[in-house]
Amino acid sequence: SLSFDPSVAERFSSLISGATVHIIPKEVKQKPELLNKFIDESNITVIILPTPFYSYFKQYDNKSLRVLIVGGDKLTDFKKRSYKVYNNYGPTENTVITTVFPVDKNFKNIPIGKPIANTRVYILDNNNNLAPIGIAGELCISGDGLSRGYINNIDSDKFVDNPFEPGVKMYRTGDIARWLPDGNIEFLGRIDHQVKIRGNRIEPGEIENRLLKNAAIKEAA
Repeated sequence: SLSFDPSVAERFSSLISGATVHIIPKEVKQKPELLNKFIDESNITVIILPTPFYSYFKQYDNKSLRVLIVGGDKLTDFKKRSYKVYNNYGPTENTVITTVFPVDKNFKNIPIGKPIANTRVYILDNNNNLAPIGIAGELCISGDGLSRGYINNIDSDKFVDNPFEPGVKMYRTGDIARWLPDGNIEFLGRIDHQVKIRGNRIEPGEIENRLLKNAAIKEAA
């Protein structure tokens, strides 16, 4: 969908680089084996996949791919293939990518990498101080990719003044992370109870509120 934020990177960065964009047929795109065959037959060299789909796709050898990019969820496993794998992290509020990590081996917790150009990442403690290397805190983002806020809710407490750059906004992601000694970032979880189901961000609190509107329900969790 053109309204899906990764489509900006997928379509336009390809086209302005002189590449061809392939639209994957419906009957192919949800079947890893058929997609792998389609990529080889179409001589596709770069593909962006949802992280959960990669878990199934990686079991197949591929002769055409040069680069495979994953994003949209936590990457938990990796398999060495002929192509390079890049683990991308970035909320929709900071279109489109915030950090990138080239994966070359399995980690206990695969990092989300380093900030891309024109993007600044801060990891803050409970007092909004910069967290030292190795100490967990909230991941906050500033830079050229940051949106102006949520529609009809410009004063959201997620978009705040950047304490390190006067006059600049910063986005509080609600994600917990920490800096590693090599300059990469490790994702550790969520401050709130937000979860992801098939790449969709779900707030359990919103479901609880909906359930409580039913007069027969006294409490919901």
